[in-house]
Amino acid sequence: MKRHDQALAIDPDNAMTLVNKGADLVSLDRNFEALQLYEKATQIDPDWGIPWYNKGLALQRMGKDQQAEEAFARARELGYNG
Repeated sequence: MKRHDQALAIDPDNAMTLVNKGADLVSLDRNFEALQLYEKATQIDPDWGIPWYNKGLALQRMGKDQQAEEAFARARELGYNG
């Protein structure tokens, strides 16, 4: 995760780095922190489906199924099905 932090220190608005760090956080069951990164990534690049899908996964793991489905639906609209 240190490499993600270093990359974000240089470019804090790099959506791909935010998504990658979020995936690392989810693997550590740090879903709320991951969710914050995915939300930022969707704001930076709203037409990229992967952060929307990953946001859905984090929400689902947090028991927020309705919000998760909305994120999954947005990912599908953008052509990403996981």
